[in-house]
Amino acid sequence: MTSVPASLIANVARGVLQDCVLAAQELPDPPTDAWRRRWIAVIALLRAVGNVLQNTDRANGDSALRRAIDDGWKIVETTRPPIFWEFIKRERDGVLKAYEFTASQSVTLALRPSPSPIIVRGGGGPRSGSVMQHGPRVQAIYTATMASGAFKGEKPKDVVQRAITWWTEQLDWVDAEAVRIRAGVP
Repeated sequence: MTSVPASLIANVARGVLQDCVLAAQELPDPPTDAWRRRWIAVIALLRAVGNVLQNTDRANGDSALRRAIDDGWKIVETTRPPIFWEFIKRERDGVLKAYEFTASQSVTLALRPSPSPIIVRGGGGPRSGSVMQHGPRVQAIYTATMASGAFKGEKPKDVVQRAITWWTEQLDWVDAEAVRIRAGVP
């Protein structure tokens, strides 16, 4: 396979997107204490794809790549895809500018009947007896959902995957458009 010069494709933005893919894979399922910190990383990376595309790949690209990137942003501005405006941008603005999240975690404590007796040992030394107790057992059920916005009720990891797919499609379009422009195809 022939290597394509970085000035001809959205190369740096693709590197950011790859880091985002890896960070998204690290989002715990079910959510844990580390979930929020990893969520912040994923959201920052999702928005960074566009910033790097505009500020780095465009600045270092040839005229065809610059035009393709500009045309791509015009399309995003006019079509206003919800995955970008209502998720990537909105969540990034909320998280990084106000530390507010549309994605939320919750824990539900479910009481389940104990399938067998629970043995509770006394703490008074070797002569203290054991007591058998029958009672409920508590099970923690952790969930994460989008609490508000256009994706309310959806699983955050599913929305992230849609955003990753959207960015992949956008970068593929930019690269193909740059090739078309270079070839002089109307």
